[in-house]
Amino acid sequence: MGIAYLMWIYDDALDQVTPDSPDWAKSCVELGEAVLRLTHDVGYFAGAGPKRRTAHALGHTAKAVNYCDEAHSADQRVYLWSGNRLCRLSRAGDDEVVFAEEELAQEKLVREKRRQPAS
Repeated sequence: MGIAYLMWIYDDALDQVTPDSPDWAKSCVELGEAVLRLTHDVGYFAGAGPKRRTAHALGHTAKAVNYCDEAHSADQRVYLWSGNRLCRLSRAGDDEVVFAEEELAQEKLVREKRRQPAS
């Protein structure tokens, strides 16, 4: 399969555009450019790591399209949506990791209850 790119787009950048709006084609081109720049433009990721550019404007929203990570199809990783961002668990703060642990524990309980035979 290859590499998958994980991104998110803020609704603010999309809620003004519909398939019937006159800016539809222009918005499609801008969104495509944002995705391609964040994933393939050497100028965006030259100096990978903290210097990597991780956001691109769309319409009037300065940081509308946001890059999180890329993973190979054979990789296994855990991501967390927290606050207003998506990040690898390894990049999350301590309080976010605690939150994730609590959520996973709850999910395990729910699944264990589902597996138990009805009395």
